[in-house]
Amino acid sequence: METQVASWPRTQALNALAWWVDAGIDTIVSDEPCSWLQMPAIADQPVQPADVEKSENKLIYDNGQSASLAVNNSRIQIAGDPTSPIILVLDAGFDGHEINMLPDTESRLFSKMMAAIGLSLDQVIRIGLPSALSPASAREQMEAFPGESMLLLGDGPCKALLGAPAGQARGRVHEFQLGTRKVPVVATFSPRFLMQQPRMKALAWADLLSFAKILPR
Repeated sequence: METQVASWPRTQALNALAWWVDAGIDTIVSDEPCSWLQMPAIADQPVQPADVEKSENKLIYDNGQSASLAVNNSRIQIAGDPTSPIILVLDAGFDGHEINMLPDTESRLFSKMMAAIGLSLDQVIRIGLPSALSPASAREQMEAFPGESMLLLGDGPCKALLGAPAGQARGRVHEFQLGTRKVPVVATFSPRFLMQQPRMKALAWADLLSFAKILPR
């Protein structure tokens, strides 16, 4: 996926600039040369999903914009473009009646983070994992989506899919076995954590740059 910065809408451009400022960026050049086209190093061992029993859960789409899955009396929240090759995975709060993937304040920060690497939220699949959902069920249901690259935000998704919290999983590119496909995965902190710990935004920005390098072209 190519990023056409010159054609960004005004709101997306402002969101990107706001995130860059929050992340501590104060220059658009660096003293050290770097190859923006070079792929980051892939972790040696691909992450193997646990054995799962296939269920008869059905994916239900609402005008192509959102979907939910009934899994063990819990649901996984899906939003955005279900045909996108880009998957973003977040925690989702579940109270027995509805799932809230991101409160408004966190959603605004999340939009800025994505805008900073040239993505809008309607270009990607956003998956919310409720805490009651088992890692095996999450993996099983995610096989339905045509992901080619994945970003995990927060401890919940990182523990469920990579077996480690975000702080330990970040900093490198993993390979995740999604059905019959091996998908490159980057881990980073959740928007909620970044709001509580603003000094960590610099590390999150480094993670976003790694994720940008594995986006489909």
